[in-house]
Amino acid sequence: MKTKSKWLFSAMILVLTMAIVITGCGKSNNTGGETNSANNPETGGSSNAPSDEPVTITYSQWGTAEELQRTQELLDKFTAANPNITVKLEGKDWASYWDGLTANAAGGTLPDVLKTSYAYIDKYADLGIFKELDGLLSENSFDLSNIDDSLLGLHKYQDKQVSLPIDANVIVWYYNKALFADPKTNPKGAAVPTLEPTWDEIVDIATKMTLDKNGKSADDPGFDSKNIVQWGLSLSPGSSMDWFLEPELWSNGAKLVNDDDTLALDTPEAQEVLNFFIDLTKNKKINTTPAQIEGLGGDVNLTLTTGKVAMNPGGSWNTTNYQEAKIDYGISFLPKFKTNQTVVQPAGLAISASTK
Repeated sequence: MKTKSKWLFSAMILVLTMAIVITGCGKSNNTGGETNSANNPETGGSSNAPSDEPVTITYSQWGTAEELQRTQELLDKFTAANPNITVKLEGKDWASYWDGLTANAAGGTLPDVLKTSYAYIDKYADLGIFKELDGLLSENSFDLSNIDDSLLGLHKYQDKQVSLPIDANVIVWYYNKALFADPKTNPKGAAVPTLEPTWDEIVDIATKMTLDKNGKSADDPGFDSKNIVQWGLSLSPGSSMDWFLEPELWSNGAKLVNDDDTLALDTPEAQEVLNFFIDLTKNKKINTTPAQIEGLGGDVNLTLTTGKVAMNPGGSWNTTNYQEAKIDYGISFLPKFKTNQTVVQPAGLAISASTK
């Protein structure tokens, strides 16, 4: 996972998407008002040239404090290159972001540019909050060739582009190399996961890496499951259905939802997966309980950063979290039942339909 490349790509799309907004501001209005001199052929200007008049854009996104700080650094670079444009960053956590967006839409206070998830395109497009981008993309000769068609398609509504994908986050399997390398935290010498691990392999590793306060692993006689100090696994299928449970269902020949959007968890293949994960926590005691996840910070994606968890699933965006926590991590494919499966989750940037 090349975090640097991902952020450079995100920065490029961020700047260009905002440039589209400014280009729209710089064109003549629809009431017969004066025309920007950049659009006058006698001056040799281009119809695509932005206005030089000062303008302020509000840009809203979800994210942690660290993610917002990185976004601000990108915006500072954008402002340095475009001194007449001020970009005001508005940031919230994931849950309050969407509640706020709904309230903004109802109150007519939407930001000019906003981050969106492919999973919410239809919902918010139905509310009419997105500006259709096809015309602006065509007018500005915006090159979409470096964005996969499948990702673009996830950001369309009724076959119209309403958002531009800025990344293609992939769900993978992480492990803490330091825990495996230290005999104190790996007394049985468990090997790190292979590149394409099976669940049988992962269960064996996690059993050896789950330790109680006396240093006994989960397969030792007298293991004290009420006093675990290190967990082999930390996963929460119920709270991560769209990015972890769903690919695991696919791996076993099952699926999460039917074509009519009803749950498809009553098949033998789906039940096998659900019972497997229940067993990891309830019987084998090698996976964190919801209460233990709360004790480790509350975010199942970030339990690896505590130094008390050997393995967990997460998104490609978590590499930055692990680096900041100074975790020496390794990556493999998600464990498989029958076939390797994962999901790609492309976030995007949209323009508000109400922006000037």
